Amino acid sequence: MLEVTAVPALRARLWVKLIEIVLQLRPKALYRCCFQPDPRLNHAMRWYTRMGRRVALSELADLLWCAGPRRAG
Repeated sequence: MLEVTAVPALRARLWVKLIEIVLQLRPKALYRCCFQPDPRLNHAMRWYTRMGRRVALSELADLLWCAGPRRAG
């Protein structure tokens, strides 16, 4: 991750995740994901959405377990 001295790392990560959520929840993106007329593309979009959900949950778990106070030693 990029190191920024003026912004805490947790805040920077949360802003990035917020931007990703806003982009994924746009009406056009949701429509394209849920109502794709081509069955092959529909399958691919649903697979991509499931994979993205798994990644997001993994990143959230990483954020919760690794963002705690750092211990010296």
